[in-house]
Amino acid sequence: MDTPKPRHVGLVQEDAFTHSRALDAHRPLHVMQLGDAASTRLYVSSLTGEVVRDATRTGRLWNYAGAWIHWFYALRSGVLAAGGPTS
Repeated sequence: MDTPKPRHVGLVQEDAFTHSRALDAHRPLHVMQLGDAASTRLYVSSLTGEVVRDATRTGRLWNYAGAWIHWFYALRSGVLAAGGPTS
């Protein structure tokens, strides 16, 4: 069976998985799709060539779910409607 080869997806300044300011020195980031069973993406520093973040499909889905729940909670508690926390 052929082993899938990693594929260069492109360069990104920032996406849903690379918001951390700790990555600023490494931007833009090269995005590599591994083609493995976990559908892993690697984010590689354009400065050092170091892998600075990895994100499996499962991890990406949990990230989106967590963000959605976070914003849903803020809307439900009236934080956005009132301009701040409610008492």
